[in-house]
Amino acid sequence: MQSMTTMNQQPRDKAPNGELGLSPLAPEVPFTPVSPHLRTIRLIRYGAADLVIVIATVAGWVFLLGAASPPTFVLWILGLATAVLVIAAGSLTWVRARAVAVTGYYLGETELLLARGRMFRRLDIIPYGRMQEVHVSSGPMLRHFGLANVDLETASVTTDGVIPGIPETEAHRLREVLRTAGVEQMEGL
Repeated sequence: MQSMTTMNQQPRDKAPNGELGLSPLAPEVPFTPVSPHLRTIRLIRYGAADLVIVIATVAGWVFLLGAASPPTFVLWILGLATAVLVIAAGSLTWVRARAVAVTGYYLGETELLLARGRMFRRLDIIPYGRMQEVHVSSGPMLRHFGLANVDLETASVTTDGVIPGIPETEAHRLREVLRTAGVEQMEGL
């Protein structure tokens, strides 16, 4: 089997901010980034959910206001609450979409490293020998952009992982690489 460092087809030397590595938690590691289309998918998914919440809230307030004639200060409070809701929902969607730039994976010699999160950073190190199952999954939006997720199940309940939004052909190749590496690492135990 080829070495794990040569299996990363797109090693990344510099992060978008010019620093070495994709994750500040492991700056020396050349993570392979996920597809930038994942950002668009997250904007659509979370933006649509936020829009539904805002519309339902405003519709509920209009219904309640139609049933009664509240004082002017109540209208100001409802208007301010609506503005806060819109700003909060938009900010959360933006933060989730922005985190795509620091999401990636690295195939090491004996383990897989998963980095994600800009505000709440996380680095998962999953030994190949601990992987029990590797699945490729994709919903309608991922398929529209030609992407898939690689879902990892491990022997530990707390260290399952997902490599989100990578090209579908790469996801299937990665599944085979991880499966082969897992079998080889298990043989050594």
